[in-house]
Amino acid sequence: MSRYREAMVSVVDRRAKWARFFFLILASVSVTRLAYLQIMEHPKYEALANGQHELYKKIFPKRGEVFFHDTEGTLIPAAMNKTKYRLYTVPREMTNTSKVGVTHAQDAAEALSLILGVPSEILLAQLTKPNDPYEPLQNGLEEADADAVRALNIAGVYLTPELSRYYPLGAIGAHLTGFVGQGDQGPHGQYGVEGYFEKLLAGEIGVITAERDASGRRISVGGAGTELGTDGGDIIVTVDVPLQYFTCKALAEGIARFGAESGVVVIMNPQNGRVVALCNNPSYDPNGYSSVADIRYFNNAAIFTAYEPGSVFKPITMAAGLDAHVVTPETTYENTGSVAIGIHTIHNVDQKTHGLATMVDVLDKSLNTGAVFVAEKTGKETFSKYVKDFGFGELTGIELDTEVEGNITSLDRQGEIYMATASFGQGITVTPMQLIRAYAAIANGGKILKPHIVDELRHPDGKIETTEPEVVRQVIAERTSTLLSGMLVSVVSKGHAKNAQIPGYYIAGKTGTAQIADAQAGGYGEGTIHTFIGFGPVAYPRFVILVKLDRPQNVLFADASATIVFAEIARYLVDYWQIPPDAV
Repeated sequence: MSRYREAMVSVVDRRAKWARFFFLILASVSVTRLAYLQIMEHPKYEALANGQHELYKKIFPKRGEVFFHDTEGTLIPAAMNKTKYRLYTVPREMTNTSKVGVTHAQDAAEALSLILGVPSEILLAQLTKPNDPYEPLQNGLEEADADAVRALNIAGVYLTPELSRYYPLGAIGAHLTGFVGQGDQGPHGQYGVEGYFEKLLAGEIGVITAERDASGRRISVGGAGTELGTDGGDIIVTVDVPLQYFTCKALAEGIARFGAESGVVVIMNPQNGRVVALCNNPSYDPNGYSSVADIRYFNNAAIFTAYEPGSVFKPITMAAGLDAHVVTPETTYENTGSVAIGIHTIHNVDQKTHGLATMVDVLDKSLNTGAVFVAEKTGKETFSKYVKDFGFGELTGIELDTEVEGNITSLDRQGEIYMATASFGQGITVTPMQLIRAYAAIANGGKILKPHIVDELRHPDGKIETTEPEVVRQVIAERTSTLLSGMLVSVVSKGHAKNAQIPGYYIAGKTGTAQIADAQAGGYGEGTIHTFIGFGPVAYPRFVILVKLDRPQNVLFADASATIVFAEIARYLVDYWQIPPDAV
């Protein structure tokens, strides 16, 4: 008998243990679900409860705004806040007839369908979901549509105001502003200054907690449990809107004229690093970012897309040789049309022999063999140091989200071929922003500046943070800058860049027609990238302009494509800024 009792006790113990285990698991699941609802879903249900507009405002503070300007300094909104409305229903209230107006679900669905553009069958299903305490109908309603909904006075249908982001300039400023998207934690800046300055623009989120009675009404607690948020700060961007409009228009026309797939233009003041215009094409409208077919359009090619630059890199090679005192503009070499580097042979692009050629000829005629000659005279270690000191292989630090640093690691490899190809812009990748910064140094006396897109940060406490020009390093001597600038004037006046001439002004610059590396198959594929970078007036440069056209179809070289877009923009710029002509 005692054995039987022991067995029974054992069975009971086991069952008790399993029961405890089962209830423990059930409790864990319940607690996890409760935690999810309280933590992850809490803001939605709290913010959408009746009478919670004030709560919503304090949880999500006013986001700071972004401004561009014109040449007079007048601020022009580029990213601002606009009140829109969230429309939702409490289906169990659809039977409430205390309100005057449409109360029947079918009538309500048909009336709302005319305003929202949503089929009435879909709306009817949402309006009549059994035991549903909250059903979203549509977000982002404009004021006019919200007024139309209010006029219907439908029981169980509510509007909650919410701040929405609005971009008045649309696609013209998209790659500078970026946009505010929706994430797991709520609105969040992505790309451009919206992404880079997310913390400043977003402000500090506040929290308000209160007890509610059985009817869902908040019980006043005299302000206890409330932590007010802090509104975001404002940003004043360096971009000049009339110049931006003209630049983007000229780029779009150039892409259409030359059959290019895409393109970039950047304009910088070489004396202080201010970026005054920056255009990408294709672009997108940040007001409708969620409907953009290809998310690659979000990328700002000026800072995100690194490419092999081709011959626009030759002035960097020449700067190294001049500054290291291994060549002068008058130094000559025998140009036989090709040069052997180990088992490799490098040819001039024109496949011609030019005989005795000076360093001026190397840039005028864009001779690959001449660039190799200068690099070899400079030496691999010194050449690599100049390339790095010009800022290649590092972030420029411009205040835009998603910048990349390019790739110049081939210069660290064994073998002279890597330096040789880099001398004329192959085997390394750089961004347009890195290139224009390097040319700005050639223009301004040899100073590498940190490019900037922001004039002022206006903090919510009233503090104003002004961006001052920042010299990163002196990369070449002022004399080298002067010599090289003169050589680049020759390229525009006598060499391959004649189409970049501006009557009455000395313009310096260099073209580049680069092959496109095939990442999958290796080597180079079809198509080319055309680049021209020019600056002027040379005596005291006020602007540097970079024009890049990807895969143009009906023109072979950059001297007949990118130079033409440059000249159109530069002519507008000297007139718009009223830059006095040189004594040409």
